[in-house]
Amino acid sequence: MRGFVWTYFTQSLLALSRAIPRSSVPTHFLFERIRITRREQVFQLYRRLRDAPEDAARVREFSFESWTVDADIFVNLMGLLPSLTYLKLFVGPNFAPEHLEEIFEKPRPQLQYLSMRFRPYVQRATYYQFLKGAYFDSTLFALAKWPAPTLPILSIVQDPLDPTIAPTGFAQPLVFFRLDPLSTLAVSPLARVLKHFRLRVPARPVAGHLHHALHSYPALEFLDMSTSNVGRQDVALLLGHIRHLQVLVLDGCPIRIRVLPPVPALRALATSFPGGGLTPETSEAVRDEFERGWAEGIARLQRVRLRHWTSWQNGIARVVRFAANGSPEWMEEEEYGEQGLVGLVDVVDDSEFMLNVLGSDGGGLPGQDCPSLCIAGSRRDVDHVRGCGHQIGWDLYKDEI
Repeated sequence: MRGFVWTYFTQSLLALSRAIPRSSVPTHFLFERIRITRREQVFQLYRRLRDAPEDAARVREFSFESWTVDADIFVNLMGLLPSLTYLKLFVGPNFAPEHLEEIFEKPRPQLQYLSMRFRPYVQRATYYQFLKGAYFDSTLFALAKWPAPTLPILSIVQDPLDPTIAPTGFAQPLVFFRLDPLSTLAVSPLARVLKHFRLRVPARPVAGHLHHALHSYPALEFLDMSTSNVGRQDVALLLGHIRHLQVLVLDGCPIRIRVLPPVPALRALATSFPGGGLTPETSEAVRDEFERGWAEGIARLQRVRLRHWTSWQNGIARVVRFAANGSPEWMEEEEYGEQGLVGLVDVVDDSEFMLNVLGSDGGGLPGQDCPSLCIAGSRRDVDHVRGCGHQIGWDLYKDEI
């Protein structure tokens, strides 16, 4: 609704300025939010802002939603926009990695939202990308070099190959050749403040690069890896290493999942029911099984923690725990912690071994708040669990892909 109201406002303002051009209509409001959907609009806007730097400085939200463009002119346009807080880009076959490198070479300290949606597919075979090594790995390295970003929302999406858009009779261009840059990004300054991350690379094993390092994404709360190659073990490792992860979305991933997290922060899990034909009865049955599986996982976790408690009480083993992110002990460990144990602190009290057991499932298994489970998939026209990961993602990224 907010976007609709603003669009209506800008259209009215533009019409008014054209009807009474000599009046004092506040046209500077036209430049605060800009949405481009046609390639020719890029040059028109560039020519307008090139001669009016005061209007260029007013642009806060910029959305480019076209798969064709003169990429050189687009890069020049982006160079005129220093104060963006919101940036949404469609990256089609006209873009080369050098274009995105130039756009993100200089940090954008005011940016709060960045979305890049890649669709590099072509209608006829071309080997330019392969011969030149034209992959967008360098874009991730550029973002990882930003010294002190404040970017909480990031989306990197490669659209799955659609045969109706591009033929599959020849090898289509790749977006990322290697996935190592994701490991670099995971421990970069940007990762320290990133709270919401949508990373979709169809059929590629991206998960391991997100938790490869000990302190990957310490602030991450929402993660969407739909269409990527995510396995059962990946989920367990993600939840074990990314300590504050609360919402996980895995639509179209070859896994549906038994979650055995250490001390779970997960609050919502969203995925798709295979094969269609989802009924309320099926949804209820799946949720019941998920809650039962969650309770079993909590019980197993509690047993492990009790074994550590026994060893700790008997003086057999030293037991450490993760320091709370941002706490004084965490900051001290970051700077002075033991090699190999940075971010970990010694357990000093019996109560630290115990989970917050809230009840049982009737079979004597200890329970804890079970995350909400939504298996409705990514379509809006079906029943979703209130506040599910799908809905959170739509609200965050303002689209429905």
